[in-house]
Amino acid sequence: ARQASGQAYGLEPKDTAPPFTLSDTNGKTVQLSDFKGKKVILNFWATWCPPCQKEMPDMQAFDKKYGNDVQLLAVNLTSSEGSKQAVSKFLKEKQFTFHVLLDDQDTVGSKKYRVSTIPTSYFIDEEGKIVQRVNGPMTLKQMENFAQQAAN
Repeated sequence: ARQASGQAYGLEPKDTAPPFTLSDTNGKTVQLSDFKGKKVILNFWATWCPPCQKEMPDMQAFDKKYGNDVQLLAVNLTSSEGSKQAVSKFLKEKQFTFHVLLDDQDTVGSKKYRVSTIPTSYFIDEEGKIVQRVNGPMTLKQMENFAQQAAN
């Protein structure tokens, strides 16, 4: 049962990750269901958020090492940014190459995933179920532990 406003913050482990469709920074449409059968780390962030910036080098390192096994999707809360171009410029300057999606209508972050502080990340298993929620910056260790977990 869904409550209207006043619903609990965030989704919980064992919840099914809500489906979504967003465009990435190249204008390509991406759906969560594209990655069924693969683990996904779904991260919500913005360029103006210092704790988000802090975790990004770890995300980059993780993506380089585990990108074939675990799909990292960094969802930018684009409605809070100056422009989409600002996001692309930020990524280019910092040389981050992991997959970034643009939540420019704020339909996924605050509505579907009930994110109220960023960064917030969800670790989603091969079946599309949430395994863990990380409030605040992820560490490389947390991401690696998730990558190395055996499927249930």
